[in-house]
Amino acid sequence: MKLNGEERLALRLAKSVRILDDIKAYLERERPNVLPKSPEGKRAAYALSNWKALTRYCEDGDLE
Repeated sequence: MKLNGEERLALRLAKSVRILDDIKAYLERERPNVLPKSPEGKRAAYALSNWKALTRYCEDGDLE
């Protein structure tokens, strides 16, 4: 099933945004509980510092 940009964006807004919000909340909640230099701390810091880029596909349905 091939979706156009508007349909893809609507699907992302309906499904992905809530999941991404949950992931971000989890990372923010757990980040203080791990050492910053640990692998988990580095992953959380990386994801949160690049959050805008990681979630950009939810702003534009033309991005595949």
